[in-house]
Amino acid sequence: MVEKFQPGESSARTQGLWIHIGLRLRNQRIQMGFSEASVAAHVGIPIASYQAFEAGRAEVPAALLAQLADLFKVSIFYFFRDAPFGEIEPDLRSAPEPPAIFTVATDEDRVACLVRDFRKLNRDRQQYLLLLARVLVEDTKDE
Repeated sequence: MVEKFQPGESSARTQGLWIHIGLRLRNQRIQMGFSEASVAAHVGIPIASYQAFEAGRAEVPAALLAQLADLFKVSIFYFFRDAPFGEIEPDLRSAPEPPAIFTVATDEDRVACLVRDFRKLNRDRQQYLLLLARVLVEDTKDE
């Protein structure tokens, strides 16, 4: 648990890297369905510090990045994949997008994601999703 961490300023040389890591943090947090507040509370830091990490305004300590990797069920290397090392001006147009496929670790997590997202839909969209699920099930019978 990290206590009373105050975000530090990144140098111009490393800012692109921290923006990249911040985008990865944000994408994985959203994919897992966590709020900024719940992530900050889980790792024991103020929400403003976590927001600074996601925005790339502060460097994430290695131990904290490891805690976040555990929470998000990813390898710590996930945050560095395709990172712009040494670039002074990061190209935000090439920022990583959230993956199209959920990479949730367990069956229980996948079902929880489905239920949570299903409940957010209006009744008509729920019906469409149920129909799509039925079509996919029927399609797998032919395999």
